Amino acid sequence: MSLCQLVRKNIRTFAAKRMKQFMWVAMSTMILFFMISLQFNEGAIGELETTLLFQMSFYMLFIVFIFICIFTTYKITFSLLQVRKEEIKSYVAENRKINDVLCLLCQEQLFIYGAAFVFGLVNGMLFLKLFTIIFMKIAGIQGINSAPITIYAIVVISIIMIVIVLLSMIQCFRFVQSLQDENSF
Repeated sequence: MSLCQLVRKNIRTFAAKRMKQFMWVAMSTMILFFMISLQFNEGAIGELETTLLFQMSFYMLFIVFIFICIFTTYKITFSLLQVRKEEIKSYVAENRKINDVLCLLCQEQLFIYGAAFVFGLVNGMLFLKLFTIIFMKIAGIQGINSAPITIYAIVVISIIMIVIVLLSMIQCFRFVQSLQDENSF
């Protein structure tokens, strides 16, 4: 069985866990995109009297949410790897190369995170367009019809998600390395 076929089989086998991971990454992407787009909506910020207080609290909330995303993603990936520990040990016992096992886990992460990122980004854009007016009305801002989708927001969210994917891959590498160390004794 090729590596790509094995990745698809494993994603289907652990569909419930992977769906939880997918939904978390998509929701995080959507919320982060919405937050950063709202932060840099000059029309909305200009209408608020307490601009500095609003921006500082929003930046703080944004940074806290990034750390929450990283921590929760780490925990979800950790629990998935623990569930799959015996399966991955069997791959090592079948004399599969450690690099193949690592490549398998990294491909699974890329498939899930890539699809979740695109899904979350598209939904974030729709959420931004649909709910900006409601948010502006609640905040008491008049005269703004929508928030623009900026390249800056897309780039910042892309960088954040790339970092999260890389951290997830490092986590997979450390997991495979720990299994290799267990087998060597």
